[in-house]
Amino acid sequence: MQPASTAQLNAKSIDRGTTAPVPQGGLEAPLERARDRLMSLQDQAGWWKAELETNVTMDAEDLLLREFLGIRDSSALERAANWIRSQQRDDGTWANFYGAPADLSTTIEAYAALKLAGDPIDAPHMIAARPSSDSASVQSTSREISAPYSAARPGTESMSGSSYWPRFAV
Repeated sequence: MQPASTAQLNAKSIDRGTTAPVPQGGLEAPLERARDRLMSLQDQAGWWKAELETNVTMDAEDLLLREFLGIRDSSALERAANWIRSQQRDDGTWANFYGAPADLSTTIEAYAALKLAGDPIDAPHMIAARPSSDSASVQSTSREISAPYSAARPGTESMSGSSYWPRFAV
């Protein structure tokens, strides 16, 4: 079975016994503090209300769906594009969650959504999002993403490396 994410691919398995032993009595106090904090946030009616943060793919897909359905909303488009831009990593890519490695699929979705929002492809943030042909991180990510599909589906080998990216994004 393939890992569902790069994080799972890179994570050490608990099943393999790679975790450090927990000191006896070491978890009770932190667990009690965590429980008390959650209980303090609970409404008397029994529910919790808090911000739910997502990654840029949800906003990108929302923009694409609105475009396909013909219900483009300039205000929503501007807010989503601003959010997507604000989440771009220093290396020009986007990730699936805070602190995650670059994700090629997420980067392509974010780039396409920003193009849809009207960002010029020669804008600095758009140039930063496009990998050069020798970009090791994107080539590596691309191979990780496409390798399971290439092996299972003959003819998809061209998606490996960075060759797939320029045809889609530019």
